[in-house]
Amino acid sequence: MTKLARAAFFLALAVACGDDDEAPDATTGRDATTDAPEVCTSDAVCDDDLFCNGEERCMPGTSGANARGCVAGMPACPSATCDESARECGAPCSNPDADGDSHAAIACGGGDCDDTDPDVHPGAEEVAGDDVDSNCDGEDDS
Repeated sequence: MTKLARAAFFLALAVACGDDDEAPDATTGRDATTDAPEVCTSDAVCDDDLFCNGEERCMPGTSGANARGCVAGMPACPSATCDESARECGAPCSNPDADGDSHAAIACGGGDCDDTDPDVHPGAEEVAGDDVDSNCDGEDDS
């Protein structure tokens, strides 16, 4: 390769590999585009448009706030199922007697302490030594 061709090659290489980054920020030494995000000014700025995870709040400086000052919301349905697509909470007691033993689950206002087992409910006979509270009295009557 001739000297002129070699010089042209290195000149083209130097131009192609130029520094396109912005000048560093004088206070942090980082590029201006990577500085901290803008702090929120209203709850609407923090809203992620999801229903089930609750309503986010703009509370800069509060414990739990992120870098923008947004605080996560409380779940919209803490004691029920949440349907994001319908944006609604399901009933906390949609199936009061899941095991079909004619006794409603405790969560639904009944006395059935294990609504997945039809042999466990108030008034059921205890089986000695099975380590199961069959009659829901709080004890395994063995």
